[in-house]
Amino acid sequence: MPFGEPNFITQVVNLLIAGFLGMIGSVASFFYEIDKGRRKFTLLGMFFVSVVGFVIGTTAGAFIPTGENWHGWTLVVGLNAYPILGAMKERSASVIDKIAGIISR
Repeated sequence: MPFGEPNFITQVVNLLIAGFLGMIGSVASFFYEIDKGRRKFTLLGMFFVSVVGFVIGTTAGAFIPTGENWHGWTLVVGLNAYPILGAMKERSASVIDKIAGIISR
């Protein structure tokens, strides 16, 4: 039974910590964008950014080796979650436009 093993519980707690740190980093990035006047505050936007930061933090936390810098790297990943998603959105939109242009010829 894996739920009773201390190693399993430690792994789950580490992933939750990574997700929480990623969420903090992404919300900090969200408020930085608001402070610079690049976007307006919406509660839905903050919720979306925090959920995405949690998922990215959890995912990245599984790949970052645990050690003395693990928490710091997880915060950095969360802080960069919002800009990375923005770049991915722009790139995917340009790729879709190119594909649509090729198909419509």
